Amino acid sequence: MILLPVVLLLLSAATRAVSPLSRVADADDPPARVARISYLKGSVSFQVSGDAGWSEATLNYPVTTGDRLYTDQDSRAELQVGRFAVRFSESTDLTLTNLTDDFMQLGLAQGTIRVSVYQLPSGDSIEVDTPSGALSLLEAGEYRVAVASDSATVVSVDRGSLDVSAGDVRETVQRGQAVRLSGTNRAQVADVTPGGADIRRVECRARPLSQLVCIRTVREPRHPGLRRPR
Repeated sequence: MILLPVVLLLLSAATRAVSPLSRVADADDPPARVARISYLKGSVSFQVSGDAGWSEATLNYPVTTGDRLYTDQDSRAELQVGRFAVRFSESTDLTLTNLTDDFMQLGLAQGTIRVSVYQLPSGDSIEVDTPSGALSLLEAGEYRVAVASDSATVVSVDRGSLDVSAGDVRETVQRGQAVRLSGTNRAQVADVTPGGADIRRVECRARPLSQLVCIRTVREPRHPGLRRPR
């Protein structure tokens, strides 16, 4: 009888020790597809959905609907979502708005991301929302989205194609093309010259998809107006 309180105390402590994966497994109806943080460099902050506080991002930590990541200056991060990868440049604020078995929705508030889609099965869809408009990725490819301090968005397609929805404007952007979105209520779409980044090196890493993927590390233009979110 003396040991009973001790045993109950140990069991209570064990139930409070939650592993990172348990936040996904214990959900009422968890999706089969979950993102994970596959690369970190520098100072990267993580905010769990529904929590106002920030914590340091952890490698291989699962990311689900509503979670948010922020990369500080001179920092980088990457999310791996099955056949997709999302790479963050510095000063980038991104929310995984929605993630289900057949839909991924990203909310880019500021900064730059590069979305690599290795395969896009029939029925799957990917959307990137920015302050100036929404982007629907139509096929496998390489896509770059940059949101400046004035909320203007530059979208470039290295490979693949996407649809842009900005106000009353609907436009398809093809391989080798880039557009600039500005405004909110009366959005404007203008063609711009793709590229312009200062490519420093090419880093090749093995992927779980049994293929070799080369990541172009670039020097992105700095946006002095971008600040760490609160």
